[in-house]
Amino acid sequence: AEVVTRFVITPVRTGPAIQVPTTADLFANIRGELFWTGVLGVIPSFAIPIARGMGGYAVTGWVNLLFGGLCAGFVTGAFWRPKRPTVMFEDGERVTP
Repeated sequence: AEVVTRFVITPVRTGPAIQVPTTADLFANIRGELFWTGVLGVIPSFAIPIARGMGGYAVTGWVNLLFGGLCAGFVTGAFWRPKRPTVMFEDGERVTP
């Protein structure tokens, strides 16, 4: 077990410290997830059988379509979601993109 010590010299801060937010807007994240899960998963899972002329299956197999749509929506969350706001700092000062 190698012990490493690092000394960092930083300039003296003249103004108040800028802090990164400790928490995100939980309800906004949940609303966003519900929206994108519906748009990318649930709605297409019902629209595809109806568009292919299997409207009866959309009525009788709605539980399967709902579950499949939820799974598809959650899987898309692993690959794509809209970007979240990014807070950037340089030399201890906030940088606006």
